[in-house]
Amino acid sequence: MDDIDEQRSYWDKKSEIYDSLYTTEWSLNEDSQIAEALKTIFSLEDSLSILDLGCGTGLGYEMIGRQHKYVGLDISYGMLRKFKQKHPNANVVCATANASARLFASNYFDFVISLNTAMSFFGNSKLTAEAVHAILKPGGIAFLSFLNRYSLRRFLRMQYDSTEIYNTRNSSSDAGFTSANTVSEGDLLSIYSDAGFRIDGFYYQSVLGGVAEKSNLIRLEKILSSRFGFLGHAINIVVCKI
Repeated sequence: MDDIDEQRSYWDKKSEIYDSLYTTEWSLNEDSQIAEALKTIFSLEDSLSILDLGCGTGLGYEMIGRQHKYVGLDISYGMLRKFKQKHPNANVVCATANASARLFASNYFDFVISLNTAMSFFGNSKLTAEAVHAILKPGGIAFLSFLNRYSLRRFLRMQYDSTEIYNTRNSSSDAGFTSANTVSEGDLLSIYSDAGFRIDGFYYQSVLGGVAEKSNLIRLEKILSSRFGFLGHAINIVVCKI
């Protein structure tokens, strides 16, 4: 089984329970923070074109995609099936992120988003950055989320490699595990600068993610994020095509 088949098999199996894993107060708080970040970064006018890489069951569509020319892309048929059950009118395509440069015209999208560390499951980060650059319009913006190599979760588990064996939040191992890439701020600066982007900033998320995701710790999470955000479970980069 190659990497693409492994990823598809893993996420297809998780698709049946995926939404139920993200209904806790902790997860909903994370979602609200992402939604606010997106609204701050993007000037969401009418009829903008948005590509959502690793769209899963439709979180990005629910946050900002409904009123725009939205396309969701995911490798998992199961995830997209759940997405379409909830949002029959949404446009989705089953493909890898790297294939997006072949599927869409150059300079096509105003915005590209990838939420909840989805960028860590796309294989070659350099090729994905080049694909995003190709399909974004000049001046277009991308908000892309990765697993942080130097998160508190990984420090506590003594994980320091650039890849890890991953299982999504609060789920059993019945569907197995999948491989994921982890990145540092330095990695992303290099990859996205080389691809032709201007780096507009970083947004770290969820210091206690994967460590202690309890509703009674949300206030502590806010304090830790304000002081030690660099230990966040996710590292999100905001870039602009120049």
